[in-house]
Amino acid sequence: MNKLSYIFVAALFFLSIHSAWAHREDYLNKTFVYQTIEPTELELEYWSKYGSESTSPVHLVAWEHTGAVELGINDHWMIESNSTFRHSPDHHFDHLITRVESRFRLFEEGAKFLDPAFSVEYSISNVNQKTEHIIEPTFVLSKDFSRLNFTLNISTAKILNSSEGPDVGYAFASRYDFRRFLRVGFEAQGELGHDAPQYFIPQIHLLLPHEITPKFGVGVRYSGEGEKIFLKFVIETGLEFEKSKMPKGK
Repeated sequence: MNKLSYIFVAALFFLSIHSAWAHREDYLNKTFVYQTIEPTELELEYWSKYGSESTSPVHLVAWEHTGAVELGINDHWMIESNSTFRHSPDHHFDHLITRVESRFRLFEEGAKFLDPAFSVEYSISNVNQKTEHIIEPTFVLSKDFSRLNFTLNISTAKILNSSEGPDVGYAFASRYDFRRFLRVGFEAQGELGHDAPQYFIPQIHLLLPHEITPKFGVGVRYSGEGEKIFLKFVIETGLEFEKSKMPKGK
């Protein structure tokens, strides 16, 4: 991890001294759940991924760093923006993708048997060595059984500057809350189609004081190119802004 990454993580810890209840619900690899952050909250996130570019589980060659900001618009609506850069072994930083996501939930959590929400994401990607503009709507279903959560995402990603058809993707995730400081779960994600990549990511979430939430996972990517191993780390903290008090007229 380079010096800028350490500075960013240190800043999150410093800011969290005055933080509010952080939005802790999304899974490590961004499987969405129902909850949105409060309209007075701003959440900062740092993600780090150490990934493999070969079928060997010990040949780990590249870091990816992501900075993200989430903002609550109202009780049911939030937006997020994030950018990801790859740090190659020769110490070059390459921009991979920038995303802007908007998520809306329909009801209060638990008001219905299943909690539905909708997300729309626009991204500019250089992952395939060319610039792609992508729109991706996602339908979210989530359900809590006491401390146990199940979540299903169904998404359709369309490259706007390509004649190719849309890719249909899924994410299924579950986790269990152990008391108030630990969550253990997994994500299974992928796309429909022959040789499309599939991911399986066991993970743990630590709920620390001052509303700091580190998440750790070891994932496996399956595709026609074989298996690839990657490690992923996320740290989150939330900030709450008080509404300014206007002086009353006499």
